[in-house]
Amino acid sequence: MAEPRITFVLPFYNEADFIADTLASLAAQACGDFELVLVDNGSTDGSVAIAKAELDRSPRLRGRFVSEPSPGKTNALVAGMAVATHEFVGTLDADTFYPPDYVERLLAAFDANPDAAMVIGINTGSDQRRSQVSPSKRMQIALWPRKCHGGGCAQAFRRDALEQAGGFDPARWPFVLEDHEIVCRVREYGGIAYDPRLVCRASDRRSDRSDAHWNRLERLLYKLVPAGRESWFFDKFLRRRFAKRGLSNLQLRNQAWKAGEGSA
Repeated sequence: MAEPRITFVLPFYNEADFIADTLASLAAQACGDFELVLVDNGSTDGSVAIAKAELDRSPRLRGRFVSEPSPGKTNALVAGMAVATHEFVGTLDADTFYPPDYVERLLAAFDANPDAAMVIGINTGSDQRRSQVSPSKRMQIALWPRKCHGGGCAQAFRRDALEQAGGFDPARWPFVLEDHEIVCRVREYGGIAYDPRLVCRASDRRSDRSDAHWNRLERLLYKLVPAGRESWFFDKFLRRRFAKRGLSNLQLRNQAWKAGEGSA
């Protein structure tokens, strides 16, 4: 196999129901030029054993495990990024299916956009028929090309640009939407590249994101605030509002969809 060009960091916490399928989709990638760093963030449901078994079944997957006991996705990302050594570094989610051409298209987007500091894919949800970004999402990207239109399940960065921006930092941004905040900082070191065919399918288990997301007003203001003022938007405006609502990064560990199964 060729030397990896990209390290993917996959943080997980109690993902026993999903992580095997996610890893199977990564094992089926047409392009194998990647390394996978799986960061266990204190799982108690057997996720680690399931992930290790999947890696044993998939010799094409070059994966290694990191344990990060400090709770919170951002802490897990920091631990994973610390061992990433390749030219590019990407973030994945443990409940997401990646089409077989995902890595190939991602690396091609970097090659086609040498001035881009990051490439962002789009989650199409559970619709297995959709292989491209929807027309409405394409319109948003066309209207606001310097904004983040995709989450941490499908983001990748030039490692040097990410490091120059300070990387993921729970002290700097201890709230949800760390995927949008990091894009704001990394964009100072290059542009954003989108490919309408670079998609993934995250589970729809969390239909109500009100306990870990922004509201309509905040989303609209994010789009309207000039790129040069985004640091104000996050550091001043959104920080105060998220702190007041208690939207810390730990909210992402609240797996409310398991309420009927007992405490997670």
